[in-house]
Amino acid sequence: MGTRREGRGDGDGMRQNEILFLQEQNKVVLETLERVEAEREKAHEQIRACEERDSSLQSELELVNDKIQALVQRLRQDKSETMAKDEHVKVLSEQNKQMLGLLETEENKSKSSTNVIRDLTSKNRKLQTIAEEFDIAKAELEKQVSVAKSKCADTVATVRGARSLNEVLRSNIQNTEAKTR
Repeated sequence: MGTRREGRGDGDGMRQNEILFLQEQNKVVLETLERVEAEREKAHEQIRACEERDSSLQSELELVNDKIQALVQRLRQDKSETMAKDEHVKVLSEQNKQMLGLLETEENKSKSSTNVIRDLTSKNRKLQTIAEEFDIAKAELEKQVSVAKSKCADTVATVRGARSLNEVLRSNIQNTEAKTR
């Protein structure tokens, strides 16, 4: 009977060993499960942190995209304004060139007019000198004409007197001849 007991004892021992082995395995599995669950919890926390970070980054990205859009819009507006200003500068530059051309033309006309005025002023002075000389010569000639007219009037008076005298003398001669005949 002892063998049986031993057999049974052996069976119980084996069973006990199996139970111990299974308990040991169960313990290892439970520890592994706890460790895996802890890792899973840690992974979930990391995922939540990543999702929160992703959400935060998405918000930041939206803000950055909004800023980019605003800057792109401002850049377009600035380019448009710059183009308009450049065009305005071109127009003003062309107008300035035209104005400078007109100014140069006017300056040339002014110089030409100044030269003409100078020449005319010089000619006018010469003409005034000639006019003064003419007035002096005219006055002298008028004086001479007056003297000549006076002499002429005297001569005419003398000639009239001589004619009158001649007629008287002729008349006297005719009377004398008539008497002598």
